[in-house]
Amino acid sequence: MSTPPTQSTTTRLPCSPLGKSDVAVIVPTRNSARTLSACLKSIRAQRLPCTLVVVDNGSTDETPQIARELADLVLLDIGPERSAQRNAGAAATAASIVGFIDSDMVLPPELVAEAVAAFQDGAASVIVPERTIGEGFWADVRAYERTFYRGSDAIEAPRFFPRAVFDRVGGFDEALTGPEDWDLGLRTAGAGRRIRITATILHHEGRVRYLDACRKKAYYAPGLARFFRKHGALSLAQASRRPWLAQPRALAQPLGIGLLVLKTGEVSAVAIAIAGDRLRRQSALAEISLKGTRSGVGDRARSTHTAERSGGAPRGPATAANVWVVSHGLLPNGPAERLTERLRLAGIRTSLSIMPFPGMERMLRVEDLQLPTGALTSTRDQNSSRVPISAALANLIRWRTAALRIRALGWNQIILIGCDPLAYLQARLALAFVPGLIATGRVMWFVDFSAQRMTHRLSALAYRSAIRLACRDAHRASAISPAAAASIAALVRPVTRVSVLANAPLTLMPMPVQVARGNRVVYLGGLRAEHGAETVLPALIGRLADLPGVYVDIAGDGPAAGAVRRAADACPRVTYHGLVDDREVLTRLMLSARVGLAIYDPEFPMFEFNDPLKERDYLAAGLRVVSTLPRGVEDPRVQRVAYSATAIVQAIARALSEAHQNGDPEQSGSLAEDTAGLADLIDWLKANGVATA
Repeated sequence: MSTPPTQSTTTRLPCSPLGKSDVAVIVPTRNSARTLSACLKSIRAQRLPCTLVVVDNGSTDETPQIARELADLVLLDIGPERSAQRNAGAAATAASIVGFIDSDMVLPPELVAEAVAAFQDGAASVIVPERTIGEGFWADVRAYERTFYRGSDAIEAPRFFPRAVFDRVGGFDEALTGPEDWDLGLRTAGAGRRIRITATILHHEGRVRYLDACRKKAYYAPGLARFFRKHGALSLAQASRRPWLAQPRALAQPLGIGLLVLKTGEVSAVAIAIAGDRLRRQSALAEISLKGTRSGVGDRARSTHTAERSGGAPRGPATAANVWVVSHGLLPNGPAERLTERLRLAGIRTSLSIMPFPGMERMLRVEDLQLPTGALTSTRDQNSSRVPISAALANLIRWRTAALRIRALGWNQIILIGCDPLAYLQARLALAFVPGLIATGRVMWFVDFSAQRMTHRLSALAYRSAIRLACRDAHRASAISPAAAASIAALVRPVTRVSVLANAPLTLMPMPVQVARGNRVVYLGGLRAEHGAETVLPALIGRLADLPGVYVDIAGDGPAAGAVRRAADACPRVTYHGLVDDREVLTRLMLSARVGLAIYDPEFPMFEFNDPLKERDYLAAGLRVVSTLPRGVEDPRVQRVAYSATAIVQAIARALSEAHQNGDPEQSGSLAEDTAGLADLIDWLKANGVATA
């Protein structure tokens, strides 16, 4: 496309009457039979006659027949999109004025005459105002939105142009679908005056449905992305001008609330579609880099995705990849950190990024575990039992920041390991906006099965959808136990084979001086509803009067962290440590206690997956355990009690009494580890060309 002129170069059209052949109105169509007849009849009824051109893109309904009956010229099978149709229609006539109307619009009889008069007055382009009509609430919302844009040159693009101006800028950009009107308006802005006429188009949108409106925006999303790249800050400024944002009173009514809901859905759909488009292009690059390079091996006939589904491993890339482990953080020294440590011990170059669930305490952690002085960045956010939308959006930005830091390490190919489906999908989304960083291999490891704990139907549906998306995108899926693997495989079948990768037990640091144990109880874990953090744990803190001389240390994070902190602040014998990252501090907390608490709500099915990680950690540290799990580690030091503060307090008293009478158990360092799943993962990583230290 040519660069738009920087100053007016148009000439005033002659004021003598123009004939029908001097003005052409082009109407692109595709399966437009529902509205086309009214549109073409309104153009035929213009007071100033014009040439009517219909350009069809392979319609399968009655559109071609209607066009032949009413149009002067019909072009068939022109595409792929309406930009090409419009250009073809303009090229098919010699008219000195060209106008472009959509097939669901109806023109008042004076419209063409007003446009011609504007050109005779020296206009270089003509804007025609629109009024939206349709059926249903969302059509009313769309019409309400349109009222804010009247008189806005940034939103309403010109529809009529002198032939000389249109040809000079090269017509519509055929690489754009959706914002091509804005694009042409920007490129003709320097050609001369832009005049707005008073004749108003009626835009018949029919019955507008919310999801259909979002899908339509998603369809236009790649074109929007190209538009932004093409015009830079100017296009962003134009797209962000929404007058209704400056009128809060206008939004405080049903149509205003509906407008906010509609635009939120549309913006989300556009963002997801743009990210998906970029991911598809990056995946194509990744597939190219994963072509077989070993001697004696020709071009691979199957993609890495297909190879893993059939049980094979994709062949390694020509350039070594590094491992990026991503997770949401709830536990001090949780599963993601333990996996990262074991991969590093196996000689695999690994970096770790941990985010909280929105609204939690720790906001970002990125460390390069290969560097002696690994970068560690932490920020804090207000604890809340509810998830603020602002925190959710902030997390998306932080994932991109984490990906940029990974890229700054000099890595351009990674194998992504997600320990939570939301973290996995957010990291994949972030990669779409980090040039030069490609995930050549992808692993989804379920450290729990969170969809089963969601009581709200919509939330559960959304989370299950995230599980399916993550599994279908990943080359390999694993879960913490055979029961969890079977449940996830049943949810996403028949797409994925889910292997077992057990959680690694906690390894404590050797302490130079023996830590003296006291009458201390430690709780190490996530602070969520299913861990009793909103009910049982605060109630337990309130019952400490029944345990004189007993102190409690709580380490962890989660949506209920604020409630736990407030309860701890009100009790001098309780200390809330937040999310402990320091291994030495964590070791001291474990070794100074005599009792460890493993509190779970047994009604949540996810705890039937037989992964009593906390019980094993406490036992490895030489603690007695009070657990509300119905079953777990078979050990006489574990007391299984009811899920209530009273039962837990009584069990703590018994455990401390046993410790005073029989002495503390010996610290075992760590319990037996199920290494089969880890060894299988390491073999898979090495088969995919992972970088080793």
